[in-house]
Amino acid sequence: MEYIPWSAGKRPVTITMMIFLARWARRLSWGQTALAFRTSWEAVYRSVDWFVQWGLAPRQLEGVHAIGIDEIHWGKGLRSENFLTVIYQIDAHCRRLLWVGPRRTQASLRRGLAALGPEVVRVRVQRGGPFCGWGVRYDSGFC
Repeated sequence: MEYIPWSAGKRPVTITMMIFLARWARRLSWGQTALAFRTSWEAVYRSVDWFVQWGLAPRQLEGVHAIGIDEIHWGKGLRSENFLTVIYQIDAHCRRLLWVGPRRTQASLRRGLAALGPEVVRVRVQRGGPFCGWGVRYDSGFC
């Protein structure tokens, strides 16, 4: 088996084309990007997915001491399906988005905390907030 530097595995699109499609998909919808460059929606989707994974690979999560958990309303209505669970790093020296998951549920929160790894053992949550009492170990004095 030979190594081909412009290809990523058995993908039908080259690395350069995946980067090109992913960058255009930031400006246009994925369907419009596929139509504009005469490719499939799936090729655009896989290009964006590859680009995101490539960008996340060198991410370092060591030194995360404080995280914030919030929900963002997305869609119509107030059902949990219309919210996103969002986890941020809120240290004084670094503020960044760490994880976004669908729905506002205990399972979604647990998936997000599991994705951060075992280093995250304590979580501070606003007293009386929607995430209080969800079976997560919290700092004393909160919830």
